Amino acid sequence: MTHDDLLVQYMNEHYNHARNHESLRGQITSILCGVAFVIIGFGLGKDVGGIAIVGLGIAAFCLGLLNYQVNELHNNRFDAHAQAAGFIREELEKRLLQTEPQNSITTKQARDEFDKLKKGSLSKTWNYVSLAICIAALLLVAYGVAIRLVPTAHCT
Repeated sequence: MTHDDLLVQYMNEHYNHARNHESLRGQITSILCGVAFVIIGFGLGKDVGGIAIVGLGIAAFCLGLLNYQVNELHNNRFDAHAQAAGFIREELEKRLLQTEPQNSITTKQARDEFDKLKKGSLSKTWNYVSLAICIAALLLVAYGVAIRLVPTAHCT
């Protein structure tokens, strides 16, 4: 096994870790979102009192914050692994081009072009879902407080 083979193996490990973080982020944040919205839905039920509604709203808000944090951590790890793999790939490409000059674009040029073409970040968009959970949870808390203070505010 050559040194370059070891680098390729290490590069592939980083790509695999990056894919795993993306998959885990999707799975975990989907579960947290589902649970948070079920809690919010339960809080809007007919037989739920003001204090319970406030408690459910606080629980949903905490899930929204947790969802945001999990998303950020997985985005961070994904980016770190993808950048490490890209760095190794560029180094391997430099070595190859020194021994076998070619008239094609480099990986860095292709990545730079892709960065120009892509619009926004799908992973960062998940943060808006977390924000929506937090807003819905705060509205639920406000509703719970309102029906506690003004009992006639509860719609039946």
